[in-house]
Amino acid sequence: MENKIKRPKFVLIAQLILLCFLLVLFVIPIKMSMNLRDEIGYSEGFSPSMAWPAIFGLLFRYFLVLSPVLILFLASSIGLAMRRQVGRWLGVFSLLLILVFLISHVLGGSELFPLLLGTGTYMNLAVIVQISLALLIVAVISQLVFAASVKSFFERKVRAAVGDPPSPPSFDA
Repeated sequence: MENKIKRPKFVLIAQLILLCFLLVLFVIPIKMSMNLRDEIGYSEGFSPSMAWPAIFGLLFRYFLVLSPVLILFLASSIGLAMRRQVGRWLGVFSLLLILVFLISHVLGGSELFPLLLGTGTYMNLAVIVQISLALLIVAVISQLVFAASVKSFFERKVRAAVGDPPSPPSFDA
């Protein structure tokens, strides 16, 4: 008997958070390489074709360093989608990594979100977004770990409510 329990909202929210951060981690090097190409193109004595080795070197180093994180986020998203216990715990670990990242950036006064949002005038908005995202992640982690609906969702088989069925009636009189 297969588990037919509907996917809890917090599992879906965890998948969306992981996939959004995975998308951001793929978009950042594209933006960095476009900025690098523009900077080299504006420099005196450099042709635009000289930018490509620097861009490929940047992308290679970026993906070399972040490939474990990318693989972890992707594996936890797939594990959550396939209802695997390992996906649940990889999702919790991945969300904890994101939470540590957000807290360190809030406390360190990082320019990451203002860089993505625009100028420095959005600094208060960026801090509010980081803190609210961190609180959402704490709520999702607590639900993934402690909620009974999530635990039953990740069970491979549904437990029978009753033990053995009653014996059929006998017609011998």
